Order: sequence, then C-alpha cells, then structure tokens
Amino acid sequence: MTTVSKRRTLIAVPLIAALNAVIYVVANQSQDHLVPYYLYADTGWHSLVSGNLGVIVSIFTAAFIQLTPVHFFTNMAGLLFAGLPLERLLGTKRFIALYAAGILASALGYLVVHGAFVVPIHEATIGASGGIAALMAALLVYWFDAEVVTFDEIGWATFFVSFANGALIIAGFPEYALGLMLLLLFGTIALPLVLPKTRWHLLLIVGSIGSFILQNLNPLAELTADNAMTAHSVHFVGLIFGALLFLIWKPWRARTGSAG
Repeated sequence: MTTVSKRRTLIAVPLIAALNAVIYVVANQSQDHLVPYYLYADTGWHSLVSGNLGVIVSIFTAAFIQLTPVHFFTNMAGLLFAGLPLERLLGTKRFIALYAAGILASALGYLVVHGAFVVPIHEATIGASGGIAALMAALLVYWFDAEVVTFDEIGWATFFVSFANGALIIAGFPEYALGLMLLLLFGTIALPLVLPKTRWHLLLIVGSIGSFILQNLNPLAELTADNAMTAHSVHFVGLIFGALLFLIWKPWRARTGSAG
C-alpha cells in the first residue's frame, strides 16, 4: 500500500469550507445581491466564444454559492471527505490547483452543453459540485491504484449505496441528494467512531462516489424538464477531468515511502 512521506498541515480544505459557509449564511440573508455572481448559460457561452475572459470570474464566484441546506451540506460533506486526504497527499498548493482546475473544466463543460447542443437561455448554475466531482474521481483513482480498495469492493460498495439511496427516496426523502448526504455523514463520521478498525466507513465513501457517478453518466440529462434542476454536465465533466488527470499524473507514485 502506498504511504505518504510526511503528515501535512491541512489549510486549503478548511478555508474553502469556511468561505462557503460564510457565503451560504450571507445568501440566506439576501440572495438578490449574489445573483450577478452566478454563471449564466447564455452570457457565459457568448463570452466564451468571443474570447471574453470575464466569464472565468463568474465560473469561480458561482462555485462558492450554495443556496439550500441540502445543496450546502452535501457539497461540504463531499469537499471534506475527498478534499482532506487529497490535500494531505498533494500539499496545499497542488490541491488548490486541482480543485480550481476541476471547477474550471466542469463549468466549461456546462457552457458547451448549453451553448453547442441547444440555444442558450438565461439560466444559471451555482455550487461547488464540479470541483468536488473532480476530487471524488481523483480520490477513487488514487485509492484503486494504491490498492487501498479493490475493483470488487468498488462494485459492491457502489451497489450497496445505490440500493440504500433508492430505499431512502422510496421512504419519502424529497431529494436524492439528502439521502446521499446522510450516507456520507454516516460513513465518514459515525462508523469510524463505532467501528474504528473496520473498512466499512471507507467502503461507504467509495460506494457514495460510485453511486454519484452512476447518477451523472448522461451530461445532457439536464436539458430535459425532469432533470433541469441538476447540472449533470458539471458533474460529468468534473468526474471525467479528475479521473483522467490522476490516471495520467499519478502524483502518489513520486511520494511513496515510509512515514517517519
């Protein structure tokens, strides 16, 4: 199993989470003054094709805006459980570069889907899920390549979490994301406290990533009325970007060794 050479001080993930929390509180006091900082499909696409780099500002401001409790807590749960091990692996600067690149790539994917496949309309996307999707995919690639988890474990864990999420929806939870949030919180906080020497909490995390991937296999799904509230293109491109980057980069290969 791969080990990281030294214990790192974690700075970026706590700061990013804190900034998101502050903006979330501000947004719930008054959402109107944050509207100009959303990423809009029509103006963003036209800025992109015209070479106006001002759209980059909107891409990153929108990534720090979460408006609902479910949106905020699921994104922050994903940031913490995927971001903390990755920042420890990469260091603060390289982690920030990975997260920022994931946000940028996923947002560009959103603009392409809404500009190249349909006539772009004045609708917006917000939230950190594109960057977090890149972190999730990168973490899964790292754990699989470093033999932290096996392919069979990924498959069974994904099946279990997907089944559990389906049961939660049938039981009356209004949004899939709420079920996912509860499983993430249970898998990353509760189980390690009760069963600290087992792999179940790790496998629930892996299964949650796998279940999230299954939910976002169609980047064009949001163009239909039934799926318009979820930016599948953002998630899809973030996942693909994070996975491909880590498959090519493999930063842990250069940092193996015994802790000491």
